[in-house]
Amino acid sequence: MWNLLNGLSIMMSLSLLSFPVPGVASMIQSIILQTIYLDILQADDWLTPFFQSFNVDSDGNSLTDQGLNQYFENSGFSSVHMLINLGSTTIYVLVFLGLMIGHAVFKTIAFKFSRKSKENWVSKIRDWLGQKLYWSSLLRFIIQQFYAILLSALINLYDVRSIRV
Repeated sequence: MWNLLNGLSIMMSLSLLSFPVPGVASMIQSIILQTIYLDILQADDWLTPFFQSFNVDSDGNSLTDQGLNQYFENSGFSSVHMLINLGSTTIYVLVFLGLMIGHAVFKTIAFKFSRKSKENWVSKIRDWLGQKLYWSSLLRFIIQQFYAILLSALINLYDVRSIRV
């Protein structure tokens, strides 16, 4: 399944080339892109307004946000801000960070409990998280989402502004 998603991800990057896609093909492409980018949380509906509430100027007026061009917008990169472009991937990254922190906590607790007994529930949770978290989930997630994360970061660098004090 991961190989299929990686292959589709590379194939869908062709939508960034500047040639128009017909209407029905554009709709199918949009559905495939949502599947490839693992956007099953529909973060555009609730996460984008949250991040755009921080996009204000010095007077408190909301700034307009748009993609670099039509082709980027059709490919799901409708902003110049990385967290808005990533959508559900932002939530997944935060979940993985929380799991890694939890794994570190369980490692610390298991080390303290290891003096008393060899097998305990903390060691089982630590071992299970260690097996599932890094190799079965996190590494595959990074490989799958590398294209989206890299492209979002590069788009974000396009709109870097310096603040003068």
